[in-house]
Amino acid sequence: MKILWVKAGKILPVDTGGRIRSYNIMRHLATRNEFTFLSYYPGDRDEQYERELAERFPGAVSFAAGAPAGKLGLAMHYLTRLPGSAPYAVAKFTAPSVKRAVMDIVRRERPDVAVCDFLAASLNFLAAVLAIAVLKPLRSR
Repeated sequence: MKILWVKAGKILPVDTGGRIRSYNIMRHLATRNEFTFLSYYPGDRDEQYERELAERFPGAVSFAAGAPAGKLGLAMHYLTRLPGSAPYAVAKFTAPSVKRAVMDIVRRERPDVAVCDFLAASLNFLAAVLAIAVLKPLRSR
């Protein structure tokens, strides 16, 4: 089975309940399936995180996106999402670069299933879910 797993925020270090749960599920699934992991996180690029992630999950895609770091950046980010209907706790993890990355992976890998790790990444998924629903039957022909 081809699996795409998307996580808002860093998975490493594996030091809290949600990260421990997600990491162990992902590690298990990656041993038995074609597994693609997309991790995006706020702030500046963290090359050390990206290297360590690639060592643990070969082929992982990770990049800085979403809410910026710093008080002024966060305030501006909040204000631009205020008119939206989604709560900021979800909207702050939504970014055009993430939507593009998810769709690029869906088009290239054609996963059977896409996992949205927690609600935070969910707004990046609508187009991906529709694409999987359309592309999966085409792949099986």
